[in-house]
Amino acid sequence: MLNFFFNLYNYFATNIENILFKKKSFNKNNPFIKKGYEIIKLKNKLNINLNKKKTISKNKYLKKYILGKKDLDEIIFTLFIKNNLREILEKKLGSKFDINFILAYKTYNIKIKDQNSGWYANHWHKDKAFSKNIIKLIVPLQKIGSRDGGIQIYDKTSSKKNVNIMNKKKSFIFTGKESDLLMLNPNECFHKAGNPKSKPRSQIMLQLNPSFNWTKDKKLYQKQFHLEPKFPLLDYLFLNKEKIQWKS
Repeated sequence: MLNFFFNLYNYFATNIENILFKKKSFNKNNPFIKKGYEIIKLKNKLNINLNKKKTISKNKYLKKYILGKKDLDEIIFTLFIKNNLREILEKKLGSKFDINFILAYKTYNIKIKDQNSGWYANHWHKDKAFSKNIIKLIVPLQKIGSRDGGIQIYDKTSSKKNVNIMNKKKSFIFTGKESDLLMLNPNECFHKAGNPKSKPRSQIMLQLNPSFNWTKDKKLYQKQFHLEPKFPLLDYLFLNKEKIQWKS
């Protein structure tokens, strides 16, 4: 029953967004549209120091950092203005976006005895309570090597198969520096958080959804204290958004 409701929301939300927010013609011949993920090189790295931020331990393997409102604004300005992500995303995906959620967090090595449980999305899944247009941006706050638990992803084509069949193939594993931003379609690609072995992994995640204008959720700061929001189109319909006033 729950899957039926998720699929119903996905169908209607995707079509509503395509009609209202997407340009009729945009270049669909790009790696992200084909695969469902892509790495974008940042010219300007995020300058976020987590050491003095308030923390919330969600469980023994996951710690959230609470960013101030100025930090959140600086992340938006650095990524979308200084690194030109506004134009890049509009060109690749044919729409403007609402920034619905920003989260800074650190994940730790999950011990063998606990690996069958879900601690921080460490099992294969798709984000179901969303449309096919949702985008997640993941920005590492440290170098992520092969042993540091980078996110693992199957592309859109592979993700149409059963996850047990996919497990026989190698997935993409995100590795990179602080200047490597990962863009992901989490609704169409199976993915899971890797298990860091050498050191804890720190990164920032942003959830983006199509919009008439570039907007941000009015409660970006408060949302950090809660779970990642689902059904983002409802937030949009209830006018929980404000137009971003870009710095000159």
